[in-house]
Amino acid sequence: MRRRHFLGVLGGAALWPFAARSQGTAAPVMGFLSPSSNSADYVEGLVAGLRELGYVDGRNIRIESRWADGKLDQLPKLAAELVRLNVDVLVTSVTEASLQAKKATATIPIVMAAVGDPVAAGLVASLARPGGNVTGTSSLSIDIVGKQIELLKTVVPGLSHAALLWNPANTTYQALQLREAERAARTADLELQLVGARSAGEIPKAVDSIKSGTQALAVLGDAVLVLHATTIAELAHALLRQGGVTCIDCHTNIVHGPASGDTAKN
Repeated sequence: MRRRHFLGVLGGAALWPFAARSQGTAAPVMGFLSPSSNSADYVEGLVAGLRELGYVDGRNIRIESRWADGKLDQLPKLAAELVRLNVDVLVTSVTEASLQAKKATATIPIVMAAVGDPVAAGLVASLARPGGNVTGTSSLSIDIVGKQIELLKTVVPGLSHAALLWNPANTTYQALQLREAERAARTADLELQLVGARSAGEIPKAVDSIKSGTQALAVLGDAVLVLHATTIAELAHALLRQGGVTCIDCHTNIVHGPASGDTAKN
């Protein structure tokens, strides 16, 4: 199955403000909105993609970036800031940022990236004909959750109990992921314990609530959780040392999904 889908119809519309502005005296302005922290990998991918199209930040284009640092409640304010700057195009990373950008403007072209299911999230009418002012790429990564469950069953012989860490504040995308995780767990005859963390401060309590006898921990894709992946791993290892969790290989990290730099570049 293709994991990245390109949305049509608006495609050229995202570039026409650049062409129009380039004929004047001022360089076009691109707004960038992300729920995560400043990511060198993602920014490098974005800059590389622009360079291939002939745009260089600080020379013939200006990039205004806004990062929520894992605080999803800051996204509406940051999106509004970019709209007030009257950027020519607004690039967004993942579902929550894309949704807030769409709420903030119906006229500025929005180019989304790393969105799981833009149709189910209400961002576009369809992949073939998105309509409105939103276009971009969709990784359709909801099915990756099912692959996570499959991988856990493969690397943990006799796996029957696992914990699933998610962010209840990420209502749209996480709800889609949860449905897929529960479906995959039923198919694999796996009992899942859901543990939620809405912020970095809630992560220790969530991990600590994992029941004794749990054999593995899966983490759903979310800006807050990804941002604090190292903390989550350290807490899980501490729980292991206390004898609360059975672990197969504590030094092995399994990552299944598109690289953020490649996603930004595309």
